[in-house]
Amino acid sequence: MNRIFVQNMTKSEKKAFYAKQLEQNLAKIEKSKHEKEVQEKRAQMEQQRQQELVEKEAIEKAKAEKKEKQKEIDQKKKEKKERIKEAKRAAYLAKVEEEKKNGNANPDP
Repeated sequence: MNRIFVQNMTKSEKKAFYAKQLEQNLAKIEKSKHEKEVQEKRAQMEQQRQQELVEKEAIEKAKAEKKEKQKEIDQKKKEKKERIKEAKRAAYLAKVEEEKKNGNANPDP
């Protein structure tokens, strides 16, 4: 504010003027504090949201890996069953051939 303007005021006008300026400055400070708090809160919420996304992605990745491993295990079990089945079949066919050679045409299954 202009010094000459303030110098021409009476004592009570100066008090009122400075009180008003002080009040405006305090209001600016409060507004600044509030804006800072809001910004911090938003940043905190954004960080929390990012953390939740990371955790969710990690969980989904773990589930996918578990599902893939289970598929592999199931495939191995299926292949083992097939090998056993094929081995039993081969053993049965060998037994039938052996029985045919020995003259018994009707072996027990």
